[in-house]
Amino acid sequence: RVGALDDGFYGADDGPGIPDSVVESVLGDRPVEPDDGTGLGLYLVGTVVDSYGGEIRVEDRTPRGTVFEIVLLRA
Repeated sequence: RVGALDDGFYGADDGPGIPDSVVESVLGDRPVEPDDGTGLGLYLVGTVVDSYGGEIRVEDRTPRGTVFEIVLLRA
């Protein structure tokens, strides 16, 4: 699901969730190794959001998935 927030938007899935203990590595300051199974997607999203002065908030809803809130600065 994708939806609007007052200050951005969110994307939610119904996958296995992302434990708090690995959120930093998934959204880290460098791409993760392909063997980790997370690839480049969230790293690239984080890089773009950061370059625009925004932030990503992650809410783990295990076992019902994860919500990523993308918060952007208003011009």
